[in-house]
Amino acid sequence: MGFIGISLLLFTLAIFTPVACFATELVSNTGEFLITRDFSAITIPPPEIPAVRVFFDKDRLTLKGFSPAQDEELRNTAVDLLRRKLTVVQDKASANYLVQIRMEEFVNYAVRSARREPARGFVMSSICKFPIRDVATDCENLTYYYFHNHEQLALFRRLFSMWLGTVIPSSSR
Repeated sequence: MGFIGISLLLFTLAIFTPVACFATELVSNTGEFLITRDFSAITIPPPEIPAVRVFFDKDRLTLKGFSPAQDEELRNTAVDLLRRKLTVVQDKASANYLVQIRMEEFVNYAVRSARREPARGFVMSSICKFPIRDVATDCENLTYYYFHNHEQLALFRRLFSMWLGTVIPSSSR
């Protein structure tokens, strides 16, 4: 079997091999932020909000490039912002939603603004219906890439509040 035969075989296997794939959706690309979504779009409607119990393990908030004092301040800010909108529970078994947050600062030349500037970092907020049966339908990740240097706490508050506004309608609580 020559090069062409092997190429055709690999091509055929690639097309007909069942593989779970997830698309990343471009939500918005402004000069200030590029926002992407992975998996499903999850919105908690107002009638459900009183029944929503969120588990957020603040000690698992992933932060890279920050001092321990900044880490603690960002973790406490996340809990405070969540509590303003939802009931935060202390154990996963009591929750019907899980929230995870990740924030990193680094230059990412692969992610560019509308003006072709490289990303300086991102804040990713994730919410999953719990128990998770299928990540593709039960979870949503929104990633907010930013393109300018910002004061971290102010940026985190702004982007996390934007995320909460996406997941929870503004007319609630």
